[in-house]
Amino acid sequence: MIMVESRFRVANGMADDVRNAFLHRPGLVDDVTGFLGMEVYVASDDHCVFHLVTRWTDAAAYTAWHRSDAHHNSHAFIPRGLKLEAAFTRLTTLERLAPKDHTPTVAEALADAAPAVATWLDQGYGMYVLLVGADGQAIALNRALAERLEVPFPAGSPALTTLLANDEATELSDRIARLRGAGTRGITEAFLLNPVNASGSLFTLHCRMDVQPTYAVILAEGADGADDRLRDELLTTNNLLAVLAREREAARQALEGARSELARVNAEQAATLEALHASYWHIQRIQELLPICMDCGEVKSADGGWQPVREFMTANAMTPFLSHGYCPACAARQLAEVAREDAVT
Repeated sequence: MIMVESRFRVANGMADDVRNAFLHRPGLVDDVTGFLGMEVYVASDDHCVFHLVTRWTDAAAYTAWHRSDAHHNSHAFIPRGLKLEAAFTRLTTLERLAPKDHTPTVAEALADAAPAVATWLDQGYGMYVLLVGADGQAIALNRALAERLEVPFPAGSPALTTLLANDEATELSDRIARLRGAGTRGITEAFLLNPVNASGSLFTLHCRMDVQPTYAVILAEGADGADDRLRDELLTTNNLLAVLAREREAARQALEGARSELARVNAEQAATLEALHASYWHIQRIQELLPICMDCGEVKSADGGWQPVREFMTANAMTPFLSHGYCPACAARQLAEVAREDAVT
């Protein structure tokens, strides 16, 4: 592998235009055979100084690109009027140190194919990728994981607390914090995660993680073996049991509340009945025994006083039992009195 570094300094104040041009480059080189990647750096002490670094499988591939029409067409995106400091501009070609006749390993080949691998992982369906920010919250996921979770892609990812089952969001955040605090990346650690999709179905992922200072990348593959399916079923059953337990506890609390309310209502009814019984006790006693004067006919009231029967019965809400009329003797006397008054007149 070779690396080509192009160093230049912007001489006429158009550094921001150059920066924007690189950030929005058309990517004409990305699919060229032999191209392995490109990075652009800006000097920390001089924002006008740029270092363009490209990596190639060999010098022949770079030379072929440099002589191609696509390379010349890419110059059309250079900001108009740009001027560079000629004495500062330098092109350096570096060759990677490797054993003679060395056959690259899979890891080495994938490292050289990082741009392609990144695209495959982002757009493909064979692996699941989750990006977790420094605050422990999910910030991005690839297409495969988005479809498995039934969430839009490439829209924002759900919060970890809704993405993972039980307390796994906290456990994952603690794992990342532990590795970051120890200054290790955790590349060799394997662990399981149990996400829950939008439909409520749970599935298991075998995960590896690379922890960096500002983010952590989680690569995962689905659990498709018999043991893993059994684990998924057990996890789903456990979560269902947990839900049923919460619902049962809520029902128990509701029942206790209903029992308490029933006891309160019964107590209120008992108090009301007791008050009614006390209120009508005197009337009930009257129905059993009513003291009455043998001479004037007045009756003895609850306060110990004496009053006519009519007043007593009215005062004690017994008027519905009273009606007005005359007995036969009084009726004859009243008729005789009326007849006498008519004779006089």
